Amino acid sequence: MTKPYSDDLRARVVEEIEQGATREEAAERFGVSLSSVGRFLRLERETGSISPAKFGGYKRYALAAHEEWVRKIGGAAAGHYVGGVAGSVGEGKGRDWPNVDLSISASSAANL
Repeated sequence: MTKPYSDDLRARVVEEIEQGATREEAAERFGVSLSSVGRFLRLERETGSISPAKFGGYKRYALAAHEEWVRKIGGAAAGHYVGGVAGSVGEGKGRDWPNVDLSISASSAANL
């Protein structure tokens, strides 16, 4: 995904149109697409702002649903390989977990 255009560029495009330029002329002059020009104008009309919407979003931790279990095994797993812990997760569930060569230090496990 590409980065949103800056507020400065958006403002210059909108200002150019307000001063009488066509959408096509503004798009050509500032090197943006015609659909972007339309989006800038729609944003200003609907929200009063030309700023882009929030980029990205909140992403939950991958193990958030298993937090209690991870905290429980965290202390027991100190000094063990993650592959061994991952193997216990997949037991009886038909999962083929890769052998991961990372270890959990005692200090990391204490923070789980």
